[in-house]
Amino acid sequence: MIDRYLQRHVKLIHTEVRNYICDECGQTFKQRKHLSVHQMRHSGAKPLQCEICGFQCRQRASLKYHMTKHKAETELEFACDQCGKRFEKAHNLNVHMSMVHPLTQTQDKAKPLEPEPLLLLNTSGTSESQAVKPEVTAQQEPT
Repeated sequence: MIDRYLQRHVKLIHTEVRNYICDECGQTFKQRKHLSVHQMRHSGAKPLQCEICGFQCRQRASLKYHMTKHKAETELEFACDQCGKRFEKAHNLNVHMSMVHPLTQTQDKAKPLEPEPLLLLNTSGTSESQAVKPEVTAQQEPT
């Protein structure tokens, strides 16, 4: 039994025998499964799909590698409230929002900020519960 595996190993790894040929482009392969994956490039087929984000690929190894990214994403601190994608830095989330969800961003930045209310201090130095807004005086321009 071990001899059969050893013979297969020697044939696949240590010889240049390539018995599998692509009908479309003539590229040769040592294994049938490698030819099959190659032929999917010609057809555009991507039979494997990520259940989390829909990423599609041709090989199990590619999907397995892709899945490591999702595991890492759960450890990222900043999450998009629109699509759930996560980022390591707030800046990266902001860039994502402006590029992927530009119409969903609030326009708070365009609105003028109202002044903060002032708290009155009583004679004992503690603040009272009453808030007072500062008065805004308009200066008239000379005519």
